[in-house]
Amino acid sequence: MRPTTSLDTMAATLGLAEVTSFHLERQLLTEALRAGDGDAAARDLLVRLLHESLPGGWPTPDALVAGSAWACQVVAARWSLAVAAAPGWGARAARVALAIERGTAFPAGWLPSGVDDAILVEHFARHWG
Repeated sequence: MRPTTSLDTMAATLGLAEVTSFHLERQLLTEALRAGDGDAAARDLLVRLLHESLPGGWPTPDALVAGSAWACQVVAARWSLAVAAAPGWGARAARVALAIERGTAFPAGWLPSGVDDAILVEHFARHWG
């Protein structure tokens, strides 16, 4: 599936009642940690959440003032809760999420196409490490 497909959609596509987006999220992180590619998995989850929650792209500054900041905060909270569960990632997740929550992390209209998006990679380089 595309890197922008939500985990809810992926779980529904499997057609198994016992597999939810939560299970896919946990499995994605577990396998990535085992393979030593955790930061890419963290970016992957963020890409999927951004596409699910902000399909029109990152809000403009005017939209943030008008109430779209809530959507940014929801993305930050959902992503942080998922990623912070990984051992040793709490502080990293908090730094990335705080920058997202402020609503100024990304340019207006931006929506990453995948984990290697230059803006996303740069954001993680600034806040993850």
